[in-house]
Amino acid sequence: NATAMRLLSFVFAILFILAQISPARSGLIREKYCEKEKGRCLMNCLLHEDNIGSCRSGLVLFCCKKIDKPSKK
Repeated sequence: NATAMRLLSFVFAILFILAQISPARSGLIREKYCEKEKGRCLMNCLLHEDNIGSCRSGLVLFCCKKIDKPSKK
């Protein structure tokens, strides 16, 4: 009976760990979107860049894109 309880808690621990790993796939999709929009993933956007989204769900990485300067006439 005690062995079954240990096994059950071990299975729950493994499921918990797997649940923490699975959101990483959405981060890859966000990084691809950032690359497609000609942005880059940084911890903080620079002054001449706009934040256009995030690159990862767990970490605080922002997708930053350079601000287009209006043409001078």
